[in-house]
Amino acid sequence: MKSDVKREGDLSQRAFLANLRHELRTPINAIIGYSEMLLEDADTKGYEEFIPDLQKILKEGRELLTLVNDILDPTRDAMVQAEHDIDAYGAHLRHALRTPLNAVVGFTEMLLERSEEKGDGDFRSDLQKIHSSAQRFLSLIDDVANFSKLQVGERPEGDASETLSIVQEAVKTIRPVEDDSALQISGGGDLLIVDDNEISRDLLTRHLQRQGHHVTVAENGRQALEMIQTHSFDLMLLDIMMPEMNGYQVLQHLKDNETWREIPVIIISALGELDSVVRCIEMGAEDYLFKPLNPVLLRARIGACLEKKRLRDHAKEQQERLAELGENIAGLAHCVKNLLNGFKGGEYIVNRAIKKQDFGMMGKGWSMVEKNIGRISKLVLDMLTYVKDREPEYSEVDLNNLIEEAKEVLSPQAEKVGVEIKTKIDENLRKVTLDSKGILRCLVNLIGNSIDACSEEGGVVCIESRLDSDDYFELVVSDTGCGMDQDTLKVLFRKFFSTKGSQGTGLGLPVVQQIVKDHHGSVTVKSEPGHGTTFTLRLPRHPSSSKLSTGKNPKSGKNDSDPDVLSLN
Repeated sequence: MKSDVKREGDLSQRAFLANLRHELRTPINAIIGYSEMLLEDADTKGYEEFIPDLQKILKEGRELLTLVNDILDPTRDAMVQAEHDIDAYGAHLRHALRTPLNAVVGFTEMLLERSEEKGDGDFRSDLQKIHSSAQRFLSLIDDVANFSKLQVGERPEGDASETLSIVQEAVKTIRPVEDDSALQISGGGDLLIVDDNEISRDLLTRHLQRQGHHVTVAENGRQALEMIQTHSFDLMLLDIMMPEMNGYQVLQHLKDNETWREIPVIIISALGELDSVVRCIEMGAEDYLFKPLNPVLLRARIGACLEKKRLRDHAKEQQERLAELGENIAGLAHCVKNLLNGFKGGEYIVNRAIKKQDFGMMGKGWSMVEKNIGRISKLVLDMLTYVKDREPEYSEVDLNNLIEEAKEVLSPQAEKVGVEIKTKIDENLRKVTLDSKGILRCLVNLIGNSIDACSEEGGVVCIESRLDSDDYFELVVSDTGCGMDQDTLKVLFRKFFSTKGSQGTGLGLPVVQQIVKDHHGSVTVKSEPGHGTTFTLRLPRHPSSSKLSTGKNPKSGKNDSDPDVLSLN
């Protein structure tokens, strides 16, 4: 029991000093980071007179970092604990660091005065951030003595009290590695930075944006969890010691949620305890980086994490494609089986007719064979269209000529079953930009379905073109056939589903849906039993590159009843 109490006290002491290193380094990192960026800006904007003083600020900032790294070296923590004299520690800090710090403050104040005439708000804003960071650093080293109350169990006041609460909350979450046996180690990106320190967030954001990443920031863990509910991030950069909800708690929430657990997380913290590192890795973190962050190492680790995510996403996509392939093969086998039955039926009749020398029966049998040849040809064409990953071959075409071509192709089939094909053409709508082969395929499939729907009692199929707006036009195929009920409409675009039973392939409408998706349009169907069916294709007249760039591949796993593609009424 005493050993546990001693361990907790030692851990609190080390965590306290780690947080002190973090608190002191944060303004130093700001001084260095902003001065480096201001040097770049001064060189770009021609502010040569500011460069010498900015170089001096950068030099003194790096000197401050060297001194802090030396004085607050983690290997010296044991010495501090043994001496139990943080007051002396603070006095040594103030003595060693005040000279370079005063130099930073002085040069920054001079630059602020001289830069006022430039009228460059962004430049002066970054100078002010350097000045504020230096003042923050000075305040910290002046108040270090206040932390000595930690040694005698008293609660410091002001900022020190809040800092201690954060440290102690984080320490409570760290359990010894040996006690956690139940837990097992488990181009630019869209990144989420979670850090309660504004300067740290700003610096990290600007560095990552310059590397080509899109960056979103959260001030605490709770805000981060709210953000990931509405946005998908490629990677999270997460601090540990934060108010409201610390980094360990955020990691636990991510691990417990099936949707979020795949989000890669890199921990960024000044807490250098081995237990903390192992704990985070066990909870699913991809990596653990210590503050101050090395920009080169950070870039490498982020790149590695994003690449791993891309590989995981690719593997998941391949699994989905294999599952889809299995479904396609099963559906295709069913269609081929029905076609073979049709061939066998025709073959049987032809053979009987030959034996009987009955030419009428022979013609009937051969007609069955011809019909199934047409069906298998259509199946092959539909299958090739559906599985082939291709972009539309856009060209300017006469839309009305395309409609007449589709009508001409289907007229013989319509005449055989007593169906009339009518056209209602908008003469003002002629030249449009589309993939003529793809849209012709859509019209042929839809008109063919309408003819089949009217085949029992005859009827009318109407093909209409009309202008919907300046940017869009519509192609409408309607019929007076048998119509469909709501249950049928819900599964109408599902692969290998057919209202024609063994006479259909079940691919005609999925092909229409895919081609329309490729054109960034939509398909709407209205139908009622006994009152016919109407299909409406809404397509852009002249697709621009900006519109085309937002399109998604139809084989990306999106549901066939996606409301952006299909509306059922």
